[in-house]
Amino acid sequence: ASEFRRLGPGDAASVFEIEREAFISVSGDCPLHLDEIRHFLNLCPELSLGWFEEGRLVAFIIGSLWDQERLSQAALTLHKPQGSAVHIDVLAV
Repeated sequence: ASEFRRLGPGDAASVFEIEREAFISVSGDCPLHLDEIRHFLNLCPELSLGWFEEGRLVAFIIGSLWDQERLSQAALTLHKPQGSAVHIDVLAV
């Protein structure tokens, strides 16, 4: 069965595994490292979503809030809880 659900810190290792497969072969690096994934899933799990097939994570999206109109490089690793702009930190299938 297929389901979508919010991700939590317990999903971090599965998220990182998919991210590595999706990004390392293309760019040689991951947008978020395992500790950063855990950080976002602890701070703002409501801005994440995972797609699960037969209980296994197959795709995900992780977002965070930002407090300025324009994104900066810092936005990739920071979450501004009072921010009004949601941006996607990473998406992988």
